[in-house]
Amino acid sequence: MKQHINNARMFFIVVMLSTLIPSCSSIKKEVAFKNDMNSIQINNDNCPNNGNCAIAIKKGSYTIETDTTGAMYPLFTEGDGELVEFTYEVPAKEGIADGNYKETILFIVPKGLKGFMVLEDASLSKLKLLLNKECFCRGQAGYHLITQGKLAIKRNAKNEISFDLNYQIDGIDMVISSIEL
Repeated sequence: MKQHINNARMFFIVVMLSTLIPSCSSIKKEVAFKNDMNSIQINNDNCPNNGNCAIAIKKGSYTIETDTTGAMYPLFTEGDGELVEFTYEVPAKEGIADGNYKETILFIVPKGLKGFMVLEDASLSKLKLLLNKECFCRGQAGYHLITQGKLAIKRNAKNEISFDLNYQIDGIDMVISSIEL
């Protein structure tokens, strides 16, 4: 009788595991599909201060929201739009807590862009151009709207995007102030 109970338990465990394993792989596929993007790792010899630089062009969009403290943040949504995300990151040295440093630039590619477009200063707000600075640096960290600078963006005949961005934010210290792809 004990052998029969042990066999039934083993059968139950095998059945449960066999139903869980396929569902985990479908979750991974769904997550991979939702995060579909083209990512370009930039030669880190050109990335300042021994940092890591990367550019990703993702599907989707975002709106700029404000929390109860008045701080802004992007609220990402799925969709047909394209957004560009440039990341500059310097990992913390071993043994240093809160020593990471990261700057992320986000902007939305204008829908229907064909050819060449140049935006300067206040017109940059059309693309919701944001800097997110992550560091242990009081008064500097968080999301900041970029309204000073110049962005030249181009979509070629092969539907590829290239851009040249120079920017600044008064009162915010940045390592990266120009990006070219």
